[in-house]
Amino acid sequence: MPTITDWLMVGITAVYVVATIMICWANINSAKATREQIAESKKQFEETKRISVLPELWIEAEQENDTMLIPDITLMLCNPPKVNDYTYYTMFALELNNIGSGSAKEIAYSWKHDEEVYGKGSFPRPIVFPKESCTIVAEVCIAPEDIGDEDSVQSRTLSLTYKDLLNNTYEQEVELSFYVYGEKTYSEGNALRIAKCVTYPAELKTNIKETINV
Repeated sequence: MPTITDWLMVGITAVYVVATIMICWANINSAKATREQIAESKKQFEETKRISVLPELWIEAEQENDTMLIPDITLMLCNPPKVNDYTYYTMFALELNNIGSGSAKEIAYSWKHDEEVYGKGSFPRPIVFPKESCTIVAEVCIAPEDIGDEDSVQSRTLSLTYKDLLNNTYEQEVELSFYVYGEKTYSEGNALRIAKCVTYPAELKTNIKETINV
């Protein structure tokens, strides 16, 4: 027959078992919280490191009236098959200012309207260093059959992709609008001019499927 001592031992053992379970549970929760804190600290460290080499491009465009300039890049307001010897064009200076703390490298571009791509490739200037500015002379062409009777405005998107020094990929869009003179108002060889340039902030692409093919 169990004695009082036996019952006391059973009670003490039960207390130890419950205490051990509670300590194990507390240790599990503490380890989980520690892992989450380490993961968050690592994430913050990586983000701080990324910001320390972050390039920020500010892009502006101005009409260029010097027709003797040789363009660095040619962009179409029509499908390339339409371009011929009678294509009309305008030229403008595209100024890139890197106001960030890191270099923008491997710069590539695509020139598109809605889902249709009119051209893509390596940018004439593949890298822009911090606090550096560079100017790209761009030529925009339009075929005669795309000029209507009335004046109109056509917009296109210049999409730039580039990497920072840690190989993070960014995408930045510049919306360019062009004033196209109607057949009754334009003079030969001067059928359009740049009307507006809007630069959008760069977007970090963590899982970008592909950069622009060159």
